[in-house]
Amino acid sequence: MKRLLIVFATMAILSFSGSVFAASDVPGALIVIDGGKEWAYANPCPPGGCPSGNGIMDPVGFGWVIASAADWAGSSWSSNTEVFDAFAGKCASAYFDDNYSYSHCDFYDTSIYNAPWSGHDGYDETFVVRRGVPEPASLILLGTGLAGILVSRKRSA
Repeated sequence: MKRLLIVFATMAILSFSGSVFAASDVPGALIVIDGGKEWAYANPCPPGGCPSGNGIMDPVGFGWVIASAADWAGSSWSSNTEVFDAFAGKCASAYFDDNYSYSHCDFYDTSIYNAPWSGHDGYDETFVVRRGVPEPASLILLGTGLAGILVSRKRSA
């Protein structure tokens, strides 16, 4: 019984941890929704920094991950121009820079990190994505866990 209770409590905590981390320090005004994901313009350099040594990103947190080729393929964009048009005035690099001193975006630059259609010149712009947190699924999981605990308690009584 105790083990079952521990398993259900762990499942409930894990289901709500997504909710806790869904709140980000990146303001909603800087986020673009596309392909079922939240996107942010994170840095004017690739993840390891520009060849000049600046622009190194903080480890990505709050559910944000560096956009992969698969993320780009699942988006509605197929060119740098389309991406930069979608992000016009929406620069979130201050939230991802290693020391908050490199907080600008190079709109309409020539390359985007991991974008399959983009050329790569060592100064790739970095975008991050956050997949949506399935809140209804979390609540269903919690409800199922609580129901299981109640059923198991009634059977043991």
